[in-house]
Amino acid sequence: MTNFETRIDLYPGLFTEREKPFLQAGPLAASVFQFSTGVCAVRLQNELGALVMLPFQGQQIWSAEFGNRNLTMKSVFPEPRPNQPYLGTYGGFFLHCGFTAMGAPGKNDTHSLHGELPNAAYSHAHLVIGSDNKGAYIGLGGKYQHTAALNYNYLAEPLVKLYAGSALFNVALKVTNLRRVELEYMYMAHINFRPVDNGRLVY
Repeated sequence: MTNFETRIDLYPGLFTEREKPFLQAGPLAASVFQFSTGVCAVRLQNELGALVMLPFQGQQIWSAEFGNRNLTMKSVFPEPRPNQPYLGTYGGFFLHCGFTAMGAPGKNDTHSLHGELPNAAYSHAHLVIGSDNKGAYIGLGGKYQHTAALNYNYLAEPLVKLYAGSALFNVALKVTNLRRVELEYMYMAHINFRPVDNGRLVY
């Protein structure tokens, strides 16, 4: 199979509360909608399941469902909330965390919980559809530039690929330091699985 990729830019005006098909190629499809909270969302689907992602808010995977099972933790947030601190909308399946700081802030720290990436406001988002050595895929990517004068200037470019016929999906993050000095960083790929209902954790 020949490797190729087509990119389609997204913008907030495409998203309404009524979910609508946006792209389909065989078993791979993408639809767009807006939660009642106003947060934009993209649903990526194949024959086995779907990912709901937030293209302009952290590029979070808000929910994942495969094999007719919701894989996402239960939380007090049925929908994502816009422009909230980490614990103000903590319900997503997967979040990028960091990048200039990470973890719970101590008494002398000024950074937010898990850094700036989880709910970062992305200025650019795009769908991709293509094929590589793993097969045909559909995905979501974007760009977020984090700049603080005299301190930080980097570009984050995440990409999630969902392949045809697979319940596995690839999550990647490319970060480019735009300053001439070294960038100290911390990163965590934060995933929130839902255990089997009424299961018991044994430590």
